[in-house]
Amino acid sequence: MASFTDTKERVWTIEITLGVARKVKRDTEVDLLAALKNPESANNLMVSLVDDPERLGQVLYATATPPEDGLSVDDLFLTLDHEAAESAFNALDEAITDFFPPQVRGRLKRAKQKVLTVMQKETEMNLQELDAAIDGEEFEKLILDSIRGESSTALPVS
Repeated sequence: MASFTDTKERVWTIEITLGVARKVKRDTEVDLLAALKNPESANNLMVSLVDDPERLGQVLYATATPPEDGLSVDDLFLTLDHEAAESAFNALDEAITDFFPPQVRGRLKRAKQKVLTVMQKETEMNLQELDAAIDGEEFEKLILDSIRGESSTALPVS
């Protein structure tokens, strides 16, 4: 069972079942069962949720078991900063992965780990390039030009 912690240190749990999928469809019009027919459609769902934080929050609330009675969708939204929202998204992704049959689940987890590894390497390379640009003389010149009110061109970023 997947879980995430909100900014008030409350732990929400997520487990996808047929009943949860039905509730999600009723409450959010997101058809989890259609999305869970194969790994590609599940991935497409997750991508669409990343692009729509409002919808992501609604799906999270519909799938998660609140840590205490009486918590509303607004209570969830108010306690999701960037880090908590990322943790919640990862918990939803884990719960969706766990819904697949075992023979698919293991392969899906391996594929996701590979994607994550490649993305982390790419992010690190991009951050190194950004650091080099910030530390470079060209960036300093742009700052001075801006302070002096001189026209300058945008900093080239590769």
